[in-house]
Amino acid sequence: MNRGLRQLHRRMWLVLLIVIPLVYVAGLAARRTPITMERIPDRLIDTYKVSAQPLAESTFAIGETEFSARLFAREGSSLPAVVELERLGATPLAHPDVLVYWTPTTSGQGQSMLADAYFMGVLTEEQPQQYALPEESTQRDGRLLFYSLGHKQMLDGEWRIPYPQDVTSQ
Repeated sequence: MNRGLRQLHRRMWLVLLIVIPLVYVAGLAARRTPITMERIPDRLIDTYKVSAQPLAESTFAIGETEFSARLFAREGSSLPAVVELERLGATPLAHPDVLVYWTPTTSGQGQSMLADAYFMGVLTEEQPQQYALPEESTQRDGRLLFYSLGHKQMLDGEWRIPYPQDVTSQ
């Protein structure tokens, strides 16, 4: 490098030393604030018109947390279509990111039961929560399973959903 190029190179670096931080600060100042929501808008939440009386009702536990589960039919039908889960008491769920599945499998252990399971939704702190059952649930017995995505493990709680003939004959 000759003397002229070295001087030009030094001046370029001095200019960049001043310009780059100024552009960075200007970019941060011009940034828009992120859009946040406190909760999901009601128009985006599926609410199911269900019968006033549950077809079946039970309680179960996931670890130390007690839940109430109710099985409802849609209005104008007698077949089970919606499960409503509600946490009983103030004990929080000790597992993060709990996913709710329905499976026709009535036997088995661990994650192998998820192979033919239907994803129904995420178990959140909002109470109570409703989950639509898959069409297959009107033709065969099944149960709800709970999987912690954060811990990558099946949880010990489950609820057997009665076969539709068992429910409608009551």
